[in-house]
Amino acid sequence: MPNRKRDPSGPACGMAEYIDEVIAAATSTPTGQWKHSAVRCFRRPGHRKCPGRARVRERDDGYIEWECPSCDATGTIQGWEKSFYNLSEIREESGQPGFEIAITEQEYDELKKCLYMEPEWDGIIFGATWTPDGIVLRAGAEDFKDFAECLASHASSERNKRRRYILKRVLDGIEELFGEWEPN
Repeated sequence: MPNRKRDPSGPACGMAEYIDEVIAAATSTPTGQWKHSAVRCFRRPGHRKCPGRARVRERDDGYIEWECPSCDATGTIQGWEKSFYNLSEIREESGQPGFEIAITEQEYDELKKCLYMEPEWDGIIFGATWTPDGIVLRAGAEDFKDFAECLASHASSERNKRRRYILKRVLDGIEELFGEWEPN
């Protein structure tokens, strides 16, 4: 039998990452509500990346449902309650946070990559929703200001010119949202 190495970015790893993101997106939304999340579909119909973003919800019976409106993939997740990606303790139950900003899908994907190891921003990242005009990030004023400071720090230390440009573009949008506000 040939000696095969496992591909850490293979299909199983991609599916596990997708499930983690669905759990985070669903548990950042009030129970029972469908949300068209910013989570990109994991499927590759015809060996091409599905362009869909998953619709998710946490049901009252404890299951999480997801569906892709582009390729019609569906699924349910159970046993997620002890997951690191369970954001139910920080979700906004009282309605919409105070501020929102629309960003492009490319900007969202880069933000997610950049902030992957910073779980304090998972509520903003996975609480995002997809719209035909882009991805909408929502947060209260203080959370957005702290988020902007984090982005400013990442942008100033980012070596990749393209990613630095994208981070600055998102930061400019947040600063425009707050007027002349300057991060510390």
